[in-house]
Amino acid sequence: VLVNNPKATHEFWVNDISLVGLIDDNGQQQIFEGWAACKHCFTAYRTHSKKDNSQNRKNYGLTSLHTHVKECRARSVKVASSMSTDVPPQKSTVQTLIPGFAYNKNQLNEHLQTQLKDAELKFVTAESHSFNALANDGVLDLVQTGIDIGAHMGKVNARDIFYGRKTVRNEALIKFNHFSTTIRQILEEPIKNHCVAATCDIWTDDYIKRS
Repeated sequence: VLVNNPKATHEFWVNDISLVGLIDDNGQQQIFEGWAACKHCFTAYRTHSKKDNSQNRKNYGLTSLHTHVKECRARSVKVASSMSTDVPPQKSTVQTLIPGFAYNKNQLNEHLQTQLKDAELKFVTAESHSFNALANDGVLDLVQTGIDIGAHMGKVNARDIFYGRKTVRNEALIKFNHFSTTIRQILEEPIKNHCVAATCDIWTDDYIKRS
């Protein structure tokens, strides 16, 4: 649930940002430490970590949240002003229809086709990727995940939802350690019984034909 900050004085915290919490089985309100959410779209942001044994905590800052709130509030005002006064406004965080281009890019108008082509070209040239990268399953899966998130939450900013290199690096290390431990456990008994053999990959030079 969203919880108003009783100590709020800044207009953002009064009108646009809430604390995040839950109602426990006893009906008591519990606040999640270090979290805040946009009142317009309910997107949550990490503001700081929990205190460690030395009573210190890591602050993540509020710049991203403030930037998001400004953009989200502007979008909300624009949508509200465009709605008919005869129909009571209804706020929804779910985009019920997936855009047509998710199925067929030929359904895009000429302007959007050009915009998409320019974005793909910039991805290749500015970041020194190969053209084959545009057909890479990993890249397409990443884009599709962003589309799926947008289908549920409405228009989102990729910079707000992508975790970034540090978080993904830590996730890779966690998975590496997990799979390494699992493989060791699987091989432990065969190794004890001397039932495991290993060989190196033999590489041959294309010119000298030397292995």
